[in-house]
Amino acid sequence: MRGYNKVKKALREGKSVLGAFMMFPSTDIVEMLGYSGFDFVLIDSEHGRMTIETIENLVRAADCTDMTPIVRVPNDPNKLLQVLETGCQGVQIPQVNSAEEVRKIIKTMKYYPEGQRGMALTTRAGNYGTKDLASHIKESNREILLSIQIENKDAINNLSDIVKIPNIDVLFIGPGDLSQSLGLPGQIDHPKVQDIIKKVIKKGNEVGIPVGIDTGSEQSVKEWLDYGVRYITVGPSVLFKSCKDIAQRLKNSNSRKENFL
Repeated sequence: MRGYNKVKKALREGKSVLGAFMMFPSTDIVEMLGYSGFDFVLIDSEHGRMTIETIENLVRAADCTDMTPIVRVPNDPNKLLQVLETGCQGVQIPQVNSAEEVRKIIKTMKYYPEGQRGMALTTRAGNYGTKDLASHIKESNREILLSIQIENKDAINNLSDIVKIPNIDVLFIGPGDLSQSLGLPGQIDHPKVQDIIKKVIKKGNEVGIPVGIDTGSEQSVKEWLDYGVRYITVGPSVLFKSCKDIAQRLKNSNSRKENFL
């Protein structure tokens, strides 16, 4: 693990960060995202087809480009610990619905005195045993980012208690699952869903916890930035659309269109 977390530092300074969701087990794509200028990559082991070996290689690829690797990992202590040992610089936990759940996550991911993370200095996170233990503990507790996903009506009901827990770095809104929890599956633009999303953003800004959200277009990125969101991701659909737009422009700009399929 690197000595400091650029994304966490930027958020502390009131800046915004842009990340890309990565659902495919491709180190090449991760490197391309890094060289393209994304601040972080969100490696998705919740829905993506990832083994722990794949996750570690994707983290390594992000490190090659000086891009911050953050892993979305299900709320399972064993999986969370394994992911931390890959040397990632942050974790994002889906479906966090209570203050007690947050406490348990922090206990798993932080070393003493803030938690009880299991010790195994010989992993990649500890530079394979070559890192000073005291430095590793101090840096890990200070620099690993914790993003919790607010995407269930239970989390909304418990939000005031959740935000009181120290060490939460990002409140990440999951619009899709939130809409489903409200009985409006997929209706992200429904006024009820949008109202709750904005309430989460307002609450996060009031207590000083940066808020995150996934977006589907350049325009929506601008809109959420204007509304106070500072941790923004774009998903594979945006990357696909960019590739599609490029291909169409190149074909349409050629004076001999009949040469193309």
